[in-house]
Amino acid sequence: MAFYAFRYAVGRMTYAVRDVVNWLLDTWHLIDEKHRNLIVKEINEAKERKGPDNLTGLGMPIDAAQWQRLLAHAAIMGSLECTAGKAQGDSANDNGKESAAA
Repeated sequence: MAFYAFRYAVGRMTYAVRDVVNWLLDTWHLIDEKHRNLIVKEINEAKERKGPDNLTGLGMPIDAAQWQRLLAHAAIMGSLECTAGKAQGDSANDNGKESAAA
C-alpha cells in the first residue's frame, strides 16, 4: 500500500502529496530498502520529466518541495539511491513491476 500511495501522489498537484510525504517520513524506517531506493529513484526521474506549464514531473513548486523533503530525509537515513546515484537504480529489477512495499 505504501508504494501504491507513493505512485498515486508523485506528480500530483494536490494536498495528497503532503499527506503521502508526511506518512513516508514517519514510516521510512519500516519500508524495506528495495522500495526506499525505488521511491528515491522515481522521485529523481520525475524531477527530470517536464510536466504541464513547463513544471517538473513533481508537480507545482509546493509539491516539489515536499518531495525534496523526502529526498533529504532519505539521504540522511542512508538510502543507497541517494548516495550511489543513478547507477544503483539501474538494476534489472527496477522496471516498475515490483510488488507493493511494507
